[in-house]
Amino acid sequence: MSARSGLGRRAGWGIADQALSSMTNFAASIAVAREVSAGEFGAFGVAFLVYLLAVGLTRAVAAEPYLVRHSATDDDEGDDLGAGSAALGVAALCGVVGAVPIATAAFLLGGPMGAALWPVALLLPLLLVQDIARYVLVGRRDAKRAVASDVAWLVLLVPGFALAISSGGSELRWLVAAWAVAGSIAGLVVLRPGLVPSPRAARGWWSRHGDLAPRFAGEFLAGNGARHLSFVLMGAVAGTAAVGAVRAVQVLFGPYNVAMMGAQLVGVSEAVRVRRESPQRLGRFGDRVSALMAAGALALGVVALLLPDSAGEALFGASWAQGSDLVPFQMVAEACAGIVIGSLLVLRATEAADLSLRARLMVAPLTVLGVLVGAALADARGAMAGLVAAQLVAVVVWRSRSTVALRRPLSPPPAPASR
Repeated sequence: MSARSGLGRRAGWGIADQALSSMTNFAASIAVAREVSAGEFGAFGVAFLVYLLAVGLTRAVAAEPYLVRHSATDDDEGDDLGAGSAALGVAALCGVVGAVPIATAAFLLGGPMGAALWPVALLLPLLLVQDIARYVLVGRRDAKRAVASDVAWLVLLVPGFALAISSGGSELRWLVAAWAVAGSIAGLVVLRPGLVPSPRAARGWWSRHGDLAPRFAGEFLAGNGARHLSFVLMGAVAGTAAVGAVRAVQVLFGPYNVAMMGAQLVGVSEAVRVRRESPQRLGRFGDRVSALMAAGALALGVVALLLPDSAGEALFGASWAQGSDLVPFQMVAEACAGIVIGSLLVLRATEAADLSLRARLMVAPLTVLGVLVGAALADARGAMAGLVAAQLVAVVVWRSRSTVALRRPLSPPPAPASR
């Protein structure tokens, strides 16, 4: 098998992993929405956002350092395997620590919010282990096992929800519990001897990866904070109809975003491999990824532009009347985001966490400002124009940071973990 076909296969498995994970979340949301009141579904939405926050932070401190420093190896023994167990141990510890404030909030709030938060708090360690195990397996070129975990979660949702509903337990707490239990069991599917959570090994994780983990966490908080704050401010300035229109066109580009997440998941370990085998090729690797991702966004944008209004209205209702005008803006914004992915992979492979954090901190306020000013001037169209402007600046910022990173000598690998 050629190197290019092997990379294509690994990328395909990575995209499949992300697609199945997204499908599981979508299916759970639909199932809960059909069985509970609007207020209870809102509580589920808050609980799910809490879970996503915990997942994002844990990926930053466990999964991404693992991919950067312990992936891209064909050896199934030695320190890389021990690092995988340590990363899972970090995930379990993050779940224990995160469960405390979530359980406290569930106890104090009570009602639907408490009902939705309790299962997340109780099973958070296992849910985080399931998510981080996917990243470890992809880093070890075993994405098939990660996909198996996603399939297991999706399949287990069916009897779980059926049991909760048929037993008269269509209360919110039992539906959320069915989702969380299914995810916890799915996490056990990927574990095997030598690759289980090791809290003892996790103790040394921070000392070995303290130069990466907090900066990756800062990147996550800055990027997600800017994204959510932009939506809130857009709604306050331009109204909820504008938010609905923007959300409609973003959902239309959902398949591309899944592909982009899959490419980033697989791309980090591939970029690390290129950096180790042929450092002079890393810049070209990043450029090829950028070009491929941008081309994908533009291709999907052309399809969206050709979408008949009747089809758009059938999918998004009244929001499509305004949303259809936003497709060109979203197409350019997604293409810019795809270009940034190539630069991000270069920064990850060169362990330039300081440069990537600076880039994120520079771009995040520009995103909020662009959306806010644009919404004030021209509602949804202005907000999207402001987003595009911020994304164009982001391309320049990220590419300049990656250029600096390529000129740096690669830092020495960390000392082996203690056993």
